[in-house]
Amino acid sequence: MAEKVKTKLHPTIEELPIVYKYGEPMAVVVDIKLFRVLLDRLEELEDRDLFSDPEIIAGLQAGQDDYLAGRMTSLEDVIKDLGLEDELQAQSI
Repeated sequence: MAEKVKTKLHPTIEELPIVYKYGEPMAVVVDIKLFRVLLDRLEELEDRDLFSDPEIIAGLQAGQDDYLAGRMTSLEDVIKDLGLEDELQAQSI
């Protein structure tokens, strides 16, 4: 009988160690494997020339603006707010 294993490929920003200087966040410490995955994904996006698309750039800027303004909700909070914890737990068993 095969056992299902739940794998989390990427942590949330709250889970990453943050380096502060004079009380301001300056850097995030990322596992080298995750860093390589992020670089590979960035290269894929660059190869697809998505960064020349004005709509994509506007969407990225809007997302960054929302993040900087604190208008973000973690996936875990959304799942809790929608009452989906039990449903997702049942699917991962």
